[in-house]
Amino acid sequence: MALEYVLHLTTNRDPAEALAFLSSHSAGLAPIDPLHLTGRGLTIAAFRATRPAHTVTVIFRLNKLEHTNAGRRTMLRCALRILAEDDGILLTDGEVPLCQSVLGQLTLNSANILWADPSYLFIVNPPHRWAVIPSD
Repeated sequence: MALEYVLHLTTNRDPAEALAFLSSHSAGLAPIDPLHLTGRGLTIAAFRATRPAHTVTVIFRLNKLEHTNAGRRTMLRCALRILAEDDGILLTDGEVPLCQSVLGQLTLNSANILWADPSYLFIVNPPHRWAVIPSD
């Protein structure tokens, strides 16, 4: 069983470069192959989206049965780190926004219950703002 988080990035990086960036900024991630990483309670995959151009999708699969919190913290560290440099949106369950970055401005979705847990909010380092980010 797994929980999925999906990060859609607008970037000039290719999928392998995006994963190499994530791996270099988060201890405990190991490559499976150029397009997959693994860590405690977490597997990460990346691919080039067909539309729009310059879009990379990163899938974070958290093990729902063990090390879920460790995997979620690593996922947040990775996503927030790359969102500090690239525009994108992180979705839970593939559709509910958790946060997004537009032109370098990070917005946390105030309607997402995850941020009620201080251990996750503590991970947020860059300047940010709170707003309701609607689901499309």
